[in-house]
Amino acid sequence: MRRPLRVVVPSYDFKFVRGIEHALRRDHAVVRRDPWFGLDQHDPGRTRERLAWADVILAEWCLGNAVSASQQVGGQQRLLVRLHRFELDRAHPREVDAHAVEAFVFVGPHIRDEAVERFSWPRERCVWIPNGVDPDRFSTHKQPGAERTLGLIGWHRQLKRLDRALDLLERLRADDDRWRLRCKGQHPWELAWLRGRRDERQWLERVLERIAASAELSRAVSFDAHGPVEGWLERIGWILSPSDVESFHLATAEGMAAGCVPVIWQRAGAAQLFPSRWVHADTTAAHHAVAGTSDTARRAAGAQARDFVAERYDERQVTAAWRHRVLAGR
Repeated sequence: MRRPLRVVVPSYDFKFVRGIEHALRRDHAVVRRDPWFGLDQHDPGRTRERLAWADVILAEWCLGNAVSASQQVGGQQRLLVRLHRFELDRAHPREVDAHAVEAFVFVGPHIRDEAVERFSWPRERCVWIPNGVDPDRFSTHKQPGAERTLGLIGWHRQLKRLDRALDLLERLRADDDRWRLRCKGQHPWELAWLRGRRDERQWLERVLERIAASAELSRAVSFDAHGPVEGWLERIGWILSPSDVESFHLATAEGMAAGCVPVIWQRAGAAQLFPSRWVHADTTAAHHAVAGTSDTARRAAGAQARDFVAERYDERQVTAAWRHRVLAGR
């Protein structure tokens, strides 16, 4: 009797890979982790032992873990490397031995295209498998007031563009002071890396001072703690995605699964991942779209958004693609 497939996942952050691990275990694969302490810090002895044990190595994030795996993979082992957006501007992708990698996997097609251009990786070994969402986790029920509540998940980094969300809120409140903005995520001062980045810290301080100095904004903006989003999204009618850059933006897809209407600012890859009717050229266009939508039309758009996510990004479809990739040849 053939033994189960052995899969090891080296990574410093496993939050996006848990669904894949569960799916592989349901297929009777034995999945073990090699936890790294940071982008380059790990236990070399443990890494050697776990890489040697594996049939398939799934390096989650293309960082030191992927570099190490590409240097140690051998024999009949197979190496898959998943690259998000964060890694593009780091040295690690150039240090990976691309000849040792069976496939580079990307969560966004625009990130794949940029990586192929930057690193000269063979396009035929660069594949797109998006992030997955379980629509069954989310209710489309909305609490009173959701129809005039904007939601932003993840707001502390400059590239997330909280300032754009505030611009939109101010324009909406100029016509109707019932509009609110709820921001959800980690408090920035809890993050050591942000405290150490003067440019990020100063930008955020200016934005928070803008809120404190404005009577309109201070009464209309709230910050909710980091944690599960399912219940929180019942309070939200419009899910914002004002970021300068995103590889996929799972928060947008989760909001859509909960029946929120997405408001996405134009950026690379946005119209490849989401319907163009919800991608806006700038804040003026976003304002016209939101302000010009009746409550009846908003409910219909929310249902369409949920249907889109269920059809395109259902976690079961995404994990099936990963199972096919990892279990190839078994």
